[in-house]
Amino acid sequence: MTKVKKFFRKALFADLDGTIIKTKSGNNLPVDKDDWELRPNIISAIKSYGPEYLFIVTNQGGIERGIITQADFEEKLERIIALLRSLFRDEITVKAYYCQYNNSSNPFRKPNTGMIDFFKEKYDVKNYQSMMIGDASGKPGDFSDSDRKCAENAGIMYLDVEDFEKKYSTIYIK
Repeated sequence: MTKVKKFFRKALFADLDGTIIKTKSGNNLPVDKDDWELRPNIISAIKSYGPEYLFIVTNQGGIERGIITQADFEEKLERIIALLRSLFRDEITVKAYYCQYNNSSNPFRKPNTGMIDFFKEKYDVKNYQSMMIGDASGKPGDFSDSDRKCAENAGIMYLDVEDFEKKYSTIYIK
């Protein structure tokens, strides 16, 4: 009997900083391109959720502000993607798109939907097959609500990353 995977959950859109990764230093902002590690429960939760695609969609305005160079960020992102691909093997395809600009009218800067629209069109993803997770949910103490608003603007379901981990992780470490 052939194993058939259902892709009702075709796409998981995820923010990067504070969602897929966190700083090793414990600072809000990374001290350098190597100051990152995966969130403890994120791999387990994503595997349990079971998407065909993990699409990382991330604002990286620090590039435009000169906090990190584009080359350093791209090197960091390539290492993160390589690690995720090795952990997911052939189960989940990982792709990423980032917006380096700070202008809120840029169609690719969250909460605008350009990054999500790009992946939805390129990979024929429907809204009902999609969910987004992030840490900018507009909860008390959050720095923003741009992740939640981006999902709303794109017409897809949204969960705060902590809620996502609690719901889908097989082991939850606080």
